[in-house]
Order: sequence, then structure tokens, then C-alpha cells
Amino acid sequence: MYEDESKELSRFLMPEGGKEPREKELLQLTEETERMCRLHYISGGTENDLFVYVSKDKIIVDCHKTSASSSYELKEADNLEGVRTLLLDGISLPKTSCGDSPALLMSRHEYHEIRKKAAFSSLSELSRQMEAATGDSGLSALFAQSVKSRHLTGELRICSRSCGGWSFQYASFLADLSCGWLLRMSCGSEEDWMSAAPVGKEQFSAAFLRWLLHLKPLVAAK
Repeated sequence: MYEDESKELSRFLMPEGGKEPREKELLQLTEETERMCRLHYISGGTENDLFVYVSKDKIIVDCHKTSASSSYELKEADNLEGVRTLLLDGISLPKTSCGDSPALLMSRHEYHEIRKKAAFSSLSELSRQMEAATGDSGLSALFAQSVKSRHLTGELRICSRSCGGWSFQYASFLADLSCGWLLRMSCGSEEDWMSAAPVGKEQFSAAFLRWLLHLKPLVAAK
């Protein structure tokens, strides 16, 4: 991998800083690496920060906080279950989805502004702000409750290799005790959109593993 590529990838994967050690690791990646992902979450009092490197027949998982690394061959079903356990067991989403309505759509900027005010806003005020941004009354109330009382927050930063270089997708997730949400967001400054859909642990795990194993990117819901 070229130095410019490693810097571009590390800026996306680690926007908070601490990039130099990661850039050195990225420089050592081979052409066989087809996808990378950073999975970072805080669930209750537990924080996990994992980097996942996917090639045609292997997954390497690197725990950023402990410097531990594990390697899994994709050919063996037992190892795939190990991947799921390592990556997803600590994410405390409700088992099933709290709804099957169409995703809420709003501006990414609006969402970040509402979320910043969540701790200082009443639930009714937060619900009104969500409804004004999305135009949906019922699902907005559930989403506002989860944003207000969240006990899980996390994000996925996904890098996919193609003949034209690297492409990036971003998603986050959050949950209160009764409802979980998968949020897909635009990357960069050219677009400004966000979709929020109810999601349970089973749905989230299936979607993540489907992406991981089939090497298909997350498709933004618009």
C-alpha cells in the first residue's frame, strides 16, 4: 500500500487522532486485503475498539485497546462463529426490532445538533424536534426516547477496495433498553443525509456478517 493511501484510510478510520501507528500498519497490508472496518462501541460500562481486515479467505481482528490480534480462516464454520462472538457479543442491542416502519430520514447535521442537546432537553421537546426534522410522529418518539436514554452507542467505519481506489461508508448504532437503531449517514461534505431504522440484535448481527463474509458494502437508504 502507498503512503498516501495509508494516510487517507487512517484519517477516515481514526478521525480523533493517534494515526501514526495505524498508518504504519496500513502500509504493511497486502493487495489481498479487500475491506477494512473499525467497530467501536460503548455498551453499558464496557468499551471495545476493534479493527477488522478482510481478505478472500481470512479475517484478522485487532483490538485497538489491548493490542490483541486474532486471525480466522473463512473456510471453517466454527471459526466464523468465533468471529461473530468476538465482534458482536458485547453489543447489547434488544433481541428483536421495536418496529418495522420505513426508516426515519433527516439531515445528518440536524441529527448531530439534536443529539448534542439531548441531555439538556425534555423527552417531549426532543420528540418534537425529531418530528419536525423527519415528518414522522410515531417513530420519532421512539427514536427520541432511545437518543435520550441510550445505554449503547457505537459506530462502523468501512473501507472497501475497488479498481478505482478506496471507498468509504459510515454507520452508527444506538439503543435504550427497549429499542435499537441502525443509523446510516453520508460521508464527507458533499452530501448531508441520515437514515435511522429500528434494529434488533439478530438483524444487526446478520447484516454485519453478511457484509463481512460476502464483501458487499452497506447500501444507504434514501
